[in-house]
Amino acid sequence: MVGVMPKEEDWGMEGGGDQIPAGDNLLQALIIDDLRDFIANHNLDDSARTKLESCTLEQQVDVISQDSGNVRNMNAVVISRANKSQKQGPQFTGAKSHEYVTGLVDRFIDTLQLDEKASAGLRALPPKYQVSVMARDMGGVTNPSGVVDSRVRKLLREGDGYLQASAGAHLGSANMAKTQSANLGPMPTDATQFLEQAYQAFITEYNIDQRAQDLVAMLMPLEKLEVISDGMDNVWNPSGTVASRAIKVKGRQVILGKRAEQWISEVAALFCQSNGIDETADAWALLGSLPADKKFEVCSQSLAGARNPGSVLYCRIQKLGYAGPQGMLAAPRALPGFTRTPVLAAALSASAGGAAACTSGGCGDS
Repeated sequence: MVGVMPKEEDWGMEGGGDQIPAGDNLLQALIIDDLRDFIANHNLDDSARTKLESCTLEQQVDVISQDSGNVRNMNAVVISRANKSQKQGPQFTGAKSHEYVTGLVDRFIDTLQLDEKASAGLRALPPKYQVSVMARDMGGVTNPSGVVDSRVRKLLREGDGYLQASAGAHLGSANMAKTQSANLGPMPTDATQFLEQAYQAFITEYNIDQRAQDLVAMLMPLEKLEVISDGMDNVWNPSGTVASRAIKVKGRQVILGKRAEQWISEVAALFCQSNGIDETADAWALLGSLPADKKFEVCSQSLAGARNPGSVLYCRIQKLGYAGPQGMLAAPRALPGFTRTPVLAAALSASAGGAAACTSGGCGDS
């Protein structure tokens, strides 16, 4: 009789160790006291409590992790957050949310005593994906490290551009052990740094030889992106393939595929977030309207030291001819991965924010 190959996540069910009781959800156990304290400390009324209880575990974490300072009507805010999370999915974009999720990850790792590989993989994910991994049932698992590592790798294979850009700015099918060994350095601050980080992860994963690397080194940034974003499925000679692509793309017009365009859009969203540009800002919406190559160009210029990053970004886009005092010249497309609801109406009409700043001398990069 031919045996049935177990699913990838079932691999972690085998091996030594005590079995985690079926039905136990560790994340729920980790947040239960925080949830109770949140309800009590904010004295939520029945409607807000009912709404919060109607959320999934991930959505509850999203709601209670957000900054609650200076909130006058917490009941209304909780209901609004819950509605948004249920409609758009948990986002965890704020600093307070990041801090809270980081604490949950540390407790999750300590409780399950995850090994170094599984811990590094989980910590490399963006917060919303960290919560997604932790929210899944661990009941019956005897090898938590194997299961968590498997779930992380599956996310990286199937995830969107935001996930790949955040988790090491990775464009290929990820292997976290190899990616972590690449010494990728600190979080990038502009698109060219994200691209270089993605490239280093790429050559580490596929063991690209020096000849191919030398050919890629001669390329412009978007040419390099085209080379590493084409995919490596069914490639038997990665170095030869990369060398051939580098020779092919050099000097000709760049042709970015959907994968590369999505990656640029997600990096643009991260660029805005890292510079404190809110998704409701005109600059965020305007950036989403740009073609991929122009989006990359704008996000390749650091905003470090800018007094008003949103205004500086807005004015850079204006100089490209995609925005003016009367609003955008191109139809906007929301940057993916976050709220997906930028304030487009203001950008389509006369923009009192970015345009006013530009016309009053607010476009300086300092």
